[in-house]
Amino acid sequence: MGALLMGLAAVPYGIVKPEVFTGLSYTLVYPLAYAVLVSSALCYGLINYAASLTSATIVTAFWPLQVPVTTIESYFVFGNLPSLLEYVGALFIMCGLITVCYAKYLQEQKENKRVGYGKIQDEEEEE
Repeated sequence: MGALLMGLAAVPYGIVKPEVFTGLSYTLVYPLAYAVLVSSALCYGLINYAASLTSATIVTAFWPLQVPVTTIESYFVFGNLPSLLEYVGALFIMCGLITVCYAKYLQEQKENKRVGYGKIQDEEEEE
């Protein structure tokens, strides 16, 4: 679904500036395909590994961090300073991430209070 929405988002841009999509050199196709496939494979591999270690909620919540991390790496690798809009976007992403993690923490605390220590006592009594 996400790939479909990204493709649909590119359609108006392609209508306004079609030379962006038709002006690519054939020498760019192989490095671009390699970068896309390797980064996607690495990303999905790391996501699966992280999902095996923690809950899916936390893994999904950290997914948007790709944008700020890429922007920071762009600064160190290419020397590109982030724009004000990129700083604001990174701030919103981090605030959303903190909100999701805090909500998950509160949910776990609420479940622990509901169960209490009775579950541990019941297990000890069965032995």
